[in-house]
Amino acid sequence: MWLQVLDLDGNPVWDGKSPVWRIEVRYKRPALNEMMQEGVFHGIDSAYDLEERLPGLWSYAVGHVSGGEDGLPDGWLRYVIPTDDTNRSRWPVHPDWQVVQSAFAPVMLPESDYEREEREKEELLELVDAELEAHPWKDTSRMVKCHTSSASAPVAVPLPALPLDLGPFMRRRRYQVNLRRMIAQIAGCSITTEAWRPVDRLAGAQVDLSDTFHFLYEEVESYLEEKKRNFNEQVQKKRVLYSIEKEKAIA
Repeated sequence: MWLQVLDLDGNPVWDGKSPVWRIEVRYKRPALNEMMQEGVFHGIDSAYDLEERLPGLWSYAVGHVSGGEDGLPDGWLRYVIPTDDTNRSRWPVHPDWQVVQSAFAPVMLPESDYEREEREKEELLELVDAELEAHPWKDTSRMVKCHTSSASAPVAVPLPALPLDLGPFMRRRRYQVNLRRMIAQIAGCSITTEAWRPVDRLAGAQVDLSDTFHFLYEEVESYLEEKKRNFNEQVQKKRVLYSIEKEKAIA
């Protein structure tokens, strides 16, 4: 099982002989209901709330790498290195346990070629946005006034054509702006849907966005089946209509 976990180069992250530790922490419902963070949350009542609280629950059980607010090792369970200090709370945490404590710490991976290209494209799009904001696109913007040696009036001379084709970037930015607007519309429709649909809930239970989207998923799927439409085919047609597939191929 461990040999199936590969790194970016396709090699197993386990060498096949180093010991593997399995640490399991189990919380029962009463403990989850009592969990709280001042000003953030009080009680974990659903699986949807649990996922985003996992890093905090893990640190509560095994401690933080840097220790608690007092600088001393914390956590319900610790693996330490004994010293001559009679106060065990000051015994240093074992390096192996620090790896366990870092289970949910973000891992900084090197930037891939794809990520670099996407970052460079986004930086170029930001430059395009700044340029368009400073100099709105007008036909007359490609003309300059040139004074001749005579007393005649200035003559408009067209500038040479720019070698850089900004068309794809302009279309992509337009799609991004429209997508943001569409998300705002979907958010509004989702709120209205949740307000309209009759559901049986426990007294005092709050609505949940994930539950709303589960409901919408089932309804949209039923609607497409009723109209005999395939979601994937409809998406492909839209991509061709908006020339997104063509731009993707060129990129």
